[in-house]
Amino acid sequence: MDDEAERIGVVEKVEANALWRTLPASALAEHIVSQHHDYLRRELPALGTLATRVKAAHRPHHGELNEVEALVLDLRRDLDAHLAREEQIFADLLRETTGAAGSPRAVLASMIQEHAQVEGLLETLRQVTGDYEFPSGADEDYRDLYRRLERFERDMRLHTQKEEQRLFPLLLEESSEEPWTT
Repeated sequence: MDDEAERIGVVEKVEANALWRTLPASALAEHIVSQHHDYLRRELPALGTLATRVKAAHRPHHGELNEVEALVLDLRRDLDAHLAREEQIFADLLRETTGAAGSPRAVLASMIQEHAQVEGLLETLRQVTGDYEFPSGADEDYRDLYRRLERFERDMRLHTQKEEQRLFPLLLEESSEEPWTT
């Protein structure tokens, strides 16, 4: 079994059991980083390379691939910066410091705004790809790109759900700020 298949299997088991819903903040933050952030850091460069290769091979007949590649590159740019910021915020809030960044509520609200921006890119990507339906006669790279994009979107949605519905409220509770409801 390759690393990716193993990772997906482990994530699916955790999700099926919803164990993440019972983890304390520090363990949940660690789970999110190891299961989702690390995956994004590996997958985004690979998706960019694959999108470029598929575009080069199929652009004459599939002009939408220009936009697919651009969206993947936008996601990588936005998420590279977001993940680093988010991990620093997790660390600061778990140590009960926010520094000059502001109140925990304001800091976490900014993370939710960034999630919404990524969600917008994912929605556009889904529209441009026709719900990740590759054309008949698509080669293996083309099919692989769309499958991986769909898996990426599922992982991203689950990742943000864990943060917004469980981790962020826990971090607020631990910071002595009033929790919010999502």
